[in-house]
Amino acid sequence: MLIDDEPVLSCLALALDVQGAAIETVEGLRGAAGHHELQIAFAELGAAQCGYCTPGILMASKALLAENPRPTQSETSAWLAGNLCRCTGYIKILEAVELAADRIETRRSAGEENATHRQRRRAAAPPDEAELIPIEGKRGTPREIRQNLQTGETEGVSDG
Repeated sequence: MLIDDEPVLSCLALALDVQGAAIETVEGLRGAAGHHELQIAFAELGAAQCGYCTPGILMASKALLAENPRPTQSETSAWLAGNLCRCTGYIKILEAVELAADRIETRRSAGEENATHRQRRRAAAPPDEAELIPIEGKRGTPREIRQNLQTGETEGVSDG
């Protein structure tokens, strides 16, 4: 899953620690316009086999493409190193991420002119009230939360 757009191991994320953060799971990857380009590419290339690892790989890939829209295969491999797949051998996964990146870039390039127009319109409008309210209840930045989850630090949480 993604917490504030950063991949986190969902099995180690305590709800209390991410209260107030933006949380996205694979179920939210499909938007109102339909499936995400990653989902489409994975289906087209057969990158998803049994489905066990697919949610984690899709969400990590989404975070990768948000940070690096044109990753090389070695950068994608390094980014996805924590996701294990026993079915595909990773080649189809890497190809699917590359295909999705190409499609997203093509769509982004085609929409830049429309986006510039929307940005000008938004700049003239007053800010949305929700944008002015600070998020409370977070313990650290998303990167700090991710580091704590990966190193096993639980910051005062007992085993019960």
